[in-house]
Amino acid sequence: MIIRIFNYGLSILLGLSITIAKADSSLSLITSSDTLKSKEDFSDYFQVEVMRGFLAAHTQGMQELYQHTYGVQVHFQRSMLRNRFHPNQFKKPLYYGTTLNYQNLGSSAAGIAVGLGFSLFIPTGETQKTRFTVGMGGGYLSKPYSLENPKNIAIGSHINGMMRLGIQRDIWPINVSNSRSTAQINIGMTHFSNGNWSQPNLGVNMPYLSLSYRYKLEINSQESQFVLVDRNRSTKQWLKIQEHTTKIKDLNASIERGLKKRILGTLITKNGVIYRTWDVIGGLRVGRRQMEIDQEANFTVGIIEILAERQYKYDEFTTNKNLRSYSAHPHVGFTMFLDRTYQYNKPNPLPPYDFAKTTELAAIIGNRYVFGRVGVLTDVGIYLYSPSDSKRRYFQALGLSYMVNSKLILTARLKVHLSAADYIEWGMGYRF
Repeated sequence: MIIRIFNYGLSILLGLSITIAKADSSLSLITSSDTLKSKEDFSDYFQVEVMRGFLAAHTQGMQELYQHTYGVQVHFQRSMLRNRFHPNQFKKPLYYGTTLNYQNLGSSAAGIAVGLGFSLFIPTGETQKTRFTVGMGGGYLSKPYSLENPKNIAIGSHINGMMRLGIQRDIWPINVSNSRSTAQINIGMTHFSNGNWSQPNLGVNMPYLSLSYRYKLEINSQESQFVLVDRNRSTKQWLKIQEHTTKIKDLNASIERGLKKRILGTLITKNGVIYRTWDVIGGLRVGRRQMEIDQEANFTVGIIEILAERQYKYDEFTTNKNLRSYSAHPHVGFTMFLDRTYQYNKPNPLPPYDFAKTTELAAIIGNRYVFGRVGVLTDVGIYLYSPSDSKRRYFQALGLSYMVNSKLILTARLKVHLSAADYIEWGMGYRF
């Protein structure tokens, strides 16, 4: 079920990325009427949530694990800046942050679950009292399958990936906008799985109902001004005006003097206005997979990747402020997988390494949605070459990235073929 939800969400995100990626090269003279003012929220929030649910027995053999669960979640949230490039596409505020959760799974066979990850809170509706929540990260399960604990056939490792989906609704007070303290009712589900890192890997699903308390740590808002770069675009492209670097008259003067360039349809001037370009990113990752419970050794998969990714460049004065903003970075490229599981044929011994029989080559398209330093990865790939037809000809991937600096990017990604997980990848990318 969680994989199906992931696939639907991935399709929506990729559709959004294609819409954002479209560019037009026509530019118009900027006047004082081509401006947009927006009030931006810089406030931070703390939220604590008390949960009650159950461990779902979603496959045969898990009935003994079905028990009521209870736990607590703690969220730290930061409000995001309005999107600098398309402010009219994001009319509601967006919140991101860190979530720590603890759940007692209700039995000695299942133990406890602890998770830590990145979360998004997406308001909806005119009053913004309802928020969709989604989170990804890592988790720890205290009682995985072992010879000493054979009843837990759901998961085979202590360390797992964690995903969380939910929706929350403010129930107190009535006028939320004038209060720093609010209460919510929440419904959602937490999912733990190890991506075939270790067998078994049926996954642990925990639907829950909860009550929460949310407190605004500070009240900090600022009015910003945007300038319209291209009136002819249906989506309209806006650039944020930095008061200390760029004024409307400076933009007009630059255009009149001819000090401009067209880079994929976006204006760049000597005043440091944001522009778009493409960067080359090389990536190296590894994955690990166990094929069967009684398999003594695990297979290590090597991944080599080369991408062309859309980037946004800023002047030196805006770099730190932009860490609280969000943007979409479409990318395309090629990935090579060195996967010896193709040679696995129980009970026969593993044959000598054969490059042609263990190598996959794929073309991929996707997006990296950047929230500060954290990025959410959504990719779809098609195999151009694979050793056999044991897998589908296409795959999907969902993951997280972290920008250590302007060049180095850390990455963790789950690769799946529709409802079948392949493995979790860990590694890094370097922007050239």
